[in-house]
Order: sequence, then C-alpha cells, then structure tokens
Amino acid sequence: GGFVALKLATLYPERVKSLSVLGAGWEEPKENSFFKRALKNSVEKLESNSGIDPISTFIEHDRKTGLLHKMWVKTLTKNFNDHKALSALLRNLLELQVDKEDLEKISFPVCIIVGERDPLRKSAEKLHNALLNSKLTVIPSKNHLTTLFSSEFHSTLRNFLLTYSN
Repeated sequence: GGFVALKLATLYPERVKSLSVLGAGWEEPKENSFFKRALKNSVEKLESNSGIDPISTFIEHDRKTGLLHKMWVKTLTKNFNDHKALSALLRNLLELQVDKEDLEKISFPVCIIVGERDPLRKSAEKLHNALLNSKLTVIPSKNHLTTLFSSEFHSTLRNFLLTYSN
C-alpha cells in the first residue's frame, strides 16, 4: 500500500491533498539489492505453490519480523491468494519505485507511522528525511503487525486525517 500511495502521489501530486504512509518507507532505487533478492525469492516460492515470508524478513536483521507476522503472511499467501496474480504483482513491484527527484514533487502533508521494531523503520525514517512536509511517528515496542492495533497508531492517524481533511 505504501509503495502504491507514494507512486500515486509522485505521478499526480495535484490530485493528492495529504498522504498517510503506514508501516512503509522509501529507499533509493539504486540501493535496493536486498529488495530485488526478496522479490525474486518470493516469486520463486509462489510459482512452486508455496507460501512466502514477508518481504520485511529480508531487510533489517536487528529488527526481526515477528513469528506471528511470518506465520500470518505465509498462511495467507499459500492458502488464500492467487499465486499467479501475486507473483505477477511482485515481479512488477519495482515499477512502483520513486527516486528522490520524484519525492520532491510532494509538498502536501505526509503522515508516516511505523513501529519501533518494524523492519521497515529505517526506510520510513529515510522517507521522512526526504520529504519537506512530513511527520514521523515511531510507536514504541511495536512491530509491523502490532503497530496497527495500538491506540497511539489510531490516535495519530485520526488526528492527522482530521487536521487535513478540509
């Protein structure tokens, strides 16, 4: 979702009033070799009718993806997804990348929320640093999955949406 939202915002900035990026971030396209390996690995597993690990498992080794998150993604991708459609999406995901010049087109407010233990935290921080008008909220002790269930996540997002909904 975060990749799609950022791409939309850079392609059509005149159509976006504000943006929320939740549990996602940004990497320079030329610095994403881990991401390319993760996508390739995931596509191969899907094409062999296997479930996949979250992409976040390939990113930060000091912030491991939680066991519940891994099991949830693996189960959903193995049993409840169209493997051909998902592998096609992953094969083409790199098309959603944006470079720094694209991010400079974003002048509207951006809310970035990420868990302290989320493997995508560093890329969320990079996104915050690359944008002029963003606010980063790091939710203590939360990971990629548990952040969504925290009251701080809900109140931060709610306040942002109420502030920029007019």
